[in-house]
Amino acid sequence: PVTAATLRIYLDTDVAMSLKVWPMANDAWTEAGTPPPHEFGPSDPTIGTVPASEPGYVEFDVTDYVATQLAGDKVVSFEVGSDWTSWRFIGAREGSNPPELILQSGS
Repeated sequence: PVTAATLRIYLDTDVAMSLKVWPMANDAWTEAGTPPPHEFGPSDPTIGTVPASEPGYVEFDVTDYVATQLAGDKVVSFEVGSDWTSWRFIGAREGSNPPELILQSGS
Protein backbone atom coordinates (compact mmCIF):
# COMPACT_ATOMS: atom_id res chain seq x y z
CA PRO A 1 0.00 0.00 0.00
CA VAL A 2 0.99 3.62 -0.49
CA THR A 3 2.30 5.09 2.76
CA ALA A 4 3.08 8.57 1.40
CA ALA A 5 2.31 10.54 -1.76
CA THR A 6 3.76 13.94 -2.62
CA LEU A 7 2.77 16.11 -5.58
CA ARG A 8 5.63 18.41 -6.62
CA ILE A 9 5.00 21.36 -8.94
CA TYR A 10 7.81 23.59 -10.18
CA LEU A 11 7.33 27.33 -9.91
CA ASP A 12 9.64 29.40 -12.13
CA THR A 13 9.19 32.88 -10.69
CA ASP A 14 9.94 34.94 -7.63
CA VAL A 15 6.45 36.46 -7.59
CA ALA A 16 4.75 35.72 -4.27
CA MET A 17 1.64 33.57 -4.73
CA SER A 18 -0.30 30.72 -3.23
CA LEU A 19 -0.67 27.48 -5.17
CA LYS A 20 -3.70 25.28 -4.51
CA VAL A 21 -4.47 21.67 -5.38
CA TRP A 22 -7.96 20.20 -5.49
CA PRO A 23 -8.98 16.55 -5.82
CA MET A 24 -10.55 16.12 -9.25
CA ALA A 25 -13.38 13.60 -9.49
CA ASN A 26 -13.63 13.76 -13.29
CA ASP A 27 -10.91 11.55 -14.81
CA ALA A 28 -12.60 11.47 -18.24
CA TRP A 29 -10.53 14.17 -19.96
CA THR A 30 -7.52 14.01 -22.28
CA GLU A 31 -4.83 16.47 -23.26
CA ALA A 32 -5.74 16.02 -26.93
CA GLY A 33 -9.38 16.86 -26.25
CA THR A 34 -11.08 19.68 -24.49
CA PRO A 35 -9.56 20.35 -21.09
CA PRO A 36 -11.77 19.52 -18.14
CA PRO A 37 -14.01 22.23 -16.78
CA HIS A 38 -12.75 23.92 -13.66
CA GLU A 39 -14.55 22.10 -10.90
CA PHE A 40 -13.55 24.35 -8.03
CA GLY A 41 -13.72 27.90 -6.82
CA PRO A 42 -11.71 29.83 -4.27
CA SER A 43 -13.87 28.70 -1.33
CA ASP A 44 -13.96 24.96 -2.19
CA PRO A 45 -11.98 22.58 0.07
CA THR A 46 -8.48 21.92 -1.22
CA ILE A 47 -6.02 19.12 -0.72
CA GLY A 48 -3.57 21.85 0.15
CA THR A 49 -2.50 25.45 -0.26
CA VAL A 50 1.18 26.34 -0.28
CA PRO A 51 2.67 29.84 -0.35
CA ALA A 52 5.60 30.29 -2.72
CA SER A 53 7.85 33.25 -3.43
CA GLU A 54 10.94 31.88 -5.16
CA PRO A 55 11.72 29.46 -7.99
CA GLY A 56 11.70 25.79 -7.07
CA TYR A 57 9.44 22.86 -6.41
CA VAL A 58 6.38 23.34 -4.22
CA GLU A 59 5.19 20.18 -2.45
CA PHE A 60 1.73 18.99 -1.50
CA ASP A 61 0.96 16.00 0.71
CA VAL A 62 -1.65 14.11 -1.34
CA THR A 63 -1.40 10.79 0.52
CA ASP A 64 -5.04 10.49 1.60
CA TYR A 65 -6.43 11.41 -1.82
CA VAL A 66 -4.09 9.05 -3.69
CA ALA A 67 -4.93 6.18 -1.31
CA THR A 68 -8.64 6.78 -1.91
CA GLN A 69 -8.15 6.81 -5.69
CA LEU A 70 -6.02 3.66 -5.66
CA ALA A 71 -8.75 1.89 -3.71
CA GLY A 72 -11.25 2.99 -6.39
CA ASP A 73 -10.65 3.55 -10.10
CA LYS A 74 -6.83 3.75 -9.74
CA VAL A 75 -6.68 7.06 -11.67
CA VAL A 76 -5.49 10.20 -9.90
CA SER A 77 -6.39 13.64 -11.27
CA PHE A 78 -5.65 17.01 -9.71
CA GLU A 79 -6.69 20.55 -10.48
CA VAL A 80 -3.99 23.14 -9.77
CA GLY A 81 -4.73 26.80 -9.25
CA SER A 82 -3.16 29.93 -7.88
CA ASP A 83 -4.02 33.43 -6.83
CA TRP A 84 -1.79 34.73 -9.65
CA THR A 85 -3.19 35.46 -13.11
CA SER A 86 -0.55 33.69 -15.22
CA TRP A 87 0.20 30.00 -15.71
CA ARG A 88 3.44 30.54 -17.60
CA PHE A 89 5.37 30.11 -14.35
CA ILE A 90 4.19 26.53 -13.71
CA GLY A 91 6.50 23.75 -14.96
CA ALA A 92 4.87 21.53 -17.61
CA ARG A 93 5.63 17.88 -18.28
CA GLU A 94 7.34 18.85 -21.54
CA GLY A 95 9.76 21.20 -19.76
CA SER A 96 12.94 20.66 -17.78
CA ASN A 97 11.05 20.72 -14.44
CA PRO A 98 7.88 18.65 -14.90
CA PRO A 99 5.35 17.99 -12.16
CA GLU A 100 6.12 14.89 -10.11
CA LEU A 101 3.96 12.47 -8.15
CA ILE A 102 6.23 10.66 -5.72
CA LEU A 103 4.84 7.52 -4.12
CA GLN A 104 6.28 5.63 -1.18
CA SER A 105 5.05 2.19 -0.28
CA GLY A 106 5.42 -0.16 2.61
CA SER A 107 4.10 -3.43 3.89
